[in-house]
Amino acid sequence: MLRKLLSLLLVIIFTAVLYARPAYDMDQYRHVLDDIHSRADSAHGFDVLSYDITIDIDQQEEYIEGIVIATIDAEENLDQITFELEELTVDEILVNGESTTFTHEDGEIEIALSDIESGDEFVVQISYYGYPQLSNDVYHIGMIFSNAYVFTLSDPSGVRWWMPAYDHPWEKAEYDFHITIRDDWTVACNGLRTGIDDNGNGTRTHHWDGSSPMAGHLACITAANFLELEDNYDDLPILNFATSSYYDEAQEDFSNLPYMIEVYEDVYGEYPFEKYGNTIVPMQTFGAMEHQTMTTMGSSYIDGNHGGEITIAHELSHQWFGNCVTPLTFDHVWLSEGFAVLSEAIYMEHWQGFDAMVNYVDTAIHAYYINWANSNGTRTIYAPPYNETFSPPVYEKAASVLHMLRLILGDEDFFNAVQTYFQTYHDGWAVTDELRAIMENVSGLDLEQFFEQWIYSPGLPTTEYALFFAGIGSYSPQMLSMVKTNSNTDTDFYIQIPIHVQWEEHYDSLLVAGNPDSPAEQISDLTGIGDFEAQIDPHHWVISRGNVEHTMTLIDACATDGEVIVYWQPFWEEAEVEGYNIYRSDLPDQDFEQINDELVTGVTFGDEDVVNGQTYYYYVTAVKNGFESLPSESMEATPIDFPMDQGVLVVDETRNGAGTPGNPDDYQVDSFYSAVINNVFATHDLDSDGDLQIVEMRNYSTIIWHDDDATQQNIGDYEGVLISYLLAGGNLVVSGYKTATELSESFRTNFLNSEEIIYSSTAEFSRAASDSYPSLDVDPDKVLPVWNGMLPYVVTFDNQDEAIYSFHSNIASDLEGLPCALRTQPDGILYFLGFPLYCMQEEQAEQLFDQILTDLGETVSIDQDLEQEKPSIQLSVFPNPAQATDGLSISFSLPNQENIEASIYNIRGQLVAKISQGVFDQGIHNLFWDGMDDQGRLVSSGVYFLRLETPSQRMTRKVLILR
Repeated sequence: MLRKLLSLLLVIIFTAVLYARPAYDMDQYRHVLDDIHSRADSAHGFDVLSYDITIDIDQQEEYIEGIVIATIDAEENLDQITFELEELTVDEILVNGESTTFTHEDGEIEIALSDIESGDEFVVQISYYGYPQLSNDVYHIGMIFSNAYVFTLSDPSGVRWWMPAYDHPWEKAEYDFHITIRDDWTVACNGLRTGIDDNGNGTRTHHWDGSSPMAGHLACITAANFLELEDNYDDLPILNFATSSYYDEAQEDFSNLPYMIEVYEDVYGEYPFEKYGNTIVPMQTFGAMEHQTMTTMGSSYIDGNHGGEITIAHELSHQWFGNCVTPLTFDHVWLSEGFAVLSEAIYMEHWQGFDAMVNYVDTAIHAYYINWANSNGTRTIYAPPYNETFSPPVYEKAASVLHMLRLILGDEDFFNAVQTYFQTYHDGWAVTDELRAIMENVSGLDLEQFFEQWIYSPGLPTTEYALFFAGIGSYSPQMLSMVKTNSNTDTDFYIQIPIHVQWEEHYDSLLVAGNPDSPAEQISDLTGIGDFEAQIDPHHWVISRGNVEHTMTLIDACATDGEVIVYWQPFWEEAEVEGYNIYRSDLPDQDFEQINDELVTGVTFGDEDVVNGQTYYYYVTAVKNGFESLPSESMEATPIDFPMDQGVLVVDETRNGAGTPGNPDDYQVDSFYSAVINNVFATHDLDSDGDLQIVEMRNYSTIIWHDDDATQQNIGDYEGVLISYLLAGGNLVVSGYKTATELSESFRTNFLNSEEIIYSSTAEFSRAASDSYPSLDVDPDKVLPVWNGMLPYVVTFDNQDEAIYSFHSNIASDLEGLPCALRTQPDGILYFLGFPLYCMQEEQAEQLFDQILTDLGETVSIDQDLEQEKPSIQLSVFPNPAQATDGLSISFSLPNQENIEASIYNIRGQLVAKISQGVFDQGIHNLFWDGMDDQGRLVSSGVYFLRLETPSQRMTRKVLILR
């Protein structure tokens, strides 16, 4: 009756709360309504006080006969009650010693009563028999038979498969057992053993009496040819059962049980029952089962080396939570399993230390649940589906939530609240909001949002955060934290998360807030001076999908002539910083000084107070409300002069391919650029010559950079030196597959004036069209046949103002007409093509280079040199290109006798080898150059010039030498 009145009172109070706060959505309180309904269901009109259970077990036939005597208190006038029993036959039912009528259908026994009034105590005796079956659900539980064991598993609703009972978690009663089985076996049950009777017929009857109320799913019968292992904790008997094959291992593995009990008594309160023990069986359904006072332990956890230590501790902790304090319904099963998994971590902390506990929480609890959720999707902790009653949301995620409550409340309040909860609902039931109410009462905190997001809602957060500091180096430093949460569901997460600030001698551990809509700002006072390190949640108190720290990222410090340009990534947009400070030092790791007079509001800074040849070091901080972020990583830069007096440098990024369409080799690529660039030029092949340094680049007024390899791009590695070169006034021509995608957003914004690029991996580019430059058509001989004469991996830009070519396709394309090449002038002139020029028609590419190089003032051309020749002397070379090891054949014809000098020069105009010098008669003459320089060394790959001179004229032929 009391429970029925309590349910009515809860309804009244809840209704008043709803009307007092009409703005709240009813769905927000759906779980409260569920709890009220559960309380109402539990007030079912009667209370079973005790069961006296007599069962004869024929292990070989897998057959039982039994009598269950239930003593019941009527809480209202009754004319019938309902018990559950599955797949077994009821023989007879007596009420107060008199036979009564009953029906037994669909697993329910409807028992007729007469003259039972509220407050009466009556006795129901049920005789039954049959062959116990296992439950027909996902758990397959009940009474389990094998050649060596008989044991029961009844969680969540399996007791009805081996005895008649009111089989619901909100019904607790005392259980006494009288179990008869073969006389060479021993039976272990709940409670204390009061005797064993030898029946003289090959059987014995084992008597076990329970003195504490127990939910039916915690009842157990376990029988085998057991040996007994006795122990104790103070006056508490510990009785374990193992067959001979596990006896020695069990003796070792259960040796820490007294210590485990001591640990849990210290944090939870006094052990609640009359004994504790374990039986060892070859269990397959579960790993172990926390039957009240007598856990059934799977044999796989017993190895003699404490391999199952944590499982043993887990099941022991259930005696406090799950058994003594039982969830009213399985909607609240996390109050059992979550506390048990938390208890694993608590025992680990006492057993192996704090660091071991931290690692255990991170790997065995947080990560275990996250990995499960990644494969199975999000769930709520509250009200799991029946077939997921014992799944990771109920176990590991629930334990993570309790672990966070320990953080938020602090150890003193948390364990005080847990002990209060244990004592308040001792030998009874609890629901989630009753735990919350106690924790709020003890701590003074409002935990409504916490429980709503973690228990009643699905999902996990990720966090973004930034830290700013003021007064570092003083005795009163402060920290400004900004933390934002993002959810993988519709759940909004408001969190508290610790940040540790570590000094050499001590650290502060601060709880800071995180919000879902915008970063939560919090200023915290610190203790300590000097260098420090800040970490968010290093001990893994908060379960999340990850913590992302926003810090300053220095992209580069680019050295130019008399200046260093420092540029960085903009800070986290949601932090809304006011600007940035730039620091410089002559040393790599000390004596940095701020060099900007005012906050820099952009993302670049030019330091002109430098000396060429001197190395400087830079870092940047973000500033908000007078607080500065931690500094970026430092970068060095050495400003140098840029003479730019050696003309054109061609940089080949293309790897040496197979020589097939779409995969050219060095010979094909070098031949193409030798043919289309009608200018004296130097070369640098990244594949064969190695990295390109700024000290080499600075000598050239124009650099032509090409990447004709669709599978490998390296220009991003050289972004810094290219920026230095451009800022110093150098001219740059770039072409290649998807080249723009390899450069930073900052480069594209500042040097291409293009904030957005579109990259197409589809073969749909056939032509680059222009009103001011020669049209460029794809050369079908240079692309894969499957590309149908078109190119993939082409980039287009959003910069219409400085576009020089537009994208055209032979098929319908969303990129039609978009800019695919730009000409910008950040300091020097930059031509940037979003496609590889090598793949275009050679004659058109030659016309383009003639126009570009004229525009850039590169007029020292080979053709100009050739125009000075007199047609009276004919000169030819073969082959061209030539392999250095094969040499070069030279042929010339003279109309008259001439004094001839034949020499080889490199692209810098330096003499490499003198081939011949002397007087030659009229007619045809042949010379041979063996590819060696005047020092007897084989020359490297590159462009060379054969020069034939007479007293009156000079003839030059460009040749490409390969190695």
